[in-house]
Amino acid sequence: MNNSTYAFFQNSIYFITYHAADDVIFSDRIKRIILKKLCDLCKEMDVSMYSLAILDNHVHFLLQTQEKNKEKEFIRRFAGGTAREINQLNGKTGTFWNRYFAWLITDETAYYNVSAYILGNPLRHGLVKDFDELYDYPYSDFRKYCELHGREAVEEKILAVLKIKNTKNEDEFFEWLNIRRKVDIPE
Repeated sequence: MNNSTYAFFQNSIYFITYHAADDVIFSDRIKRIILKKLCDLCKEMDVSMYSLAILDNHVHFLLQTQEKNKEKEFIRRFAGGTAREINQLNGKTGTFWNRYFAWLITDETAYYNVSAYILGNPLRHGLVKDFDELYDYPYSDFRKYCELHGREAVEEKILAVLKIKNTKNEDEFFEWLNIRRKVDIPE
């Protein structure tokens, strides 16, 4: 797992990404384990999660707590709990999650840009072929966002973000999203 150290700030929202080890592809059963663990931890720890998408080898979500550094505990429990359960299911040991990243959401624009990026990820990665399939994709918050903000508005935002993603390199794209990469704790 990535050994980067992150500073988390009270009442802030973070864009969290977890990548599985290189040879891991998530079955529906693994995706259900990941989803259940995320939902259970949110309830247990009084943590808010927004804009979830579970893909074939990684997961994206927005995370917010009211208490400083509760995110670290959430991340530790999520990674350890899912790795143990999935490795046991597959009869494996060792690393399940290869790395994770946390980006600080700096403002409302960043929140909506990142949400659209996350929600559109199943479409971008070919897990669904259109918005109708995305609406029924069980490992995404797309349906929930459509119900809250109107489907047409959510689809337009996703298309705009995915178009920008296709025209920019990774660093330019994250700059455009208006998020701060990796929040390191100063030495």
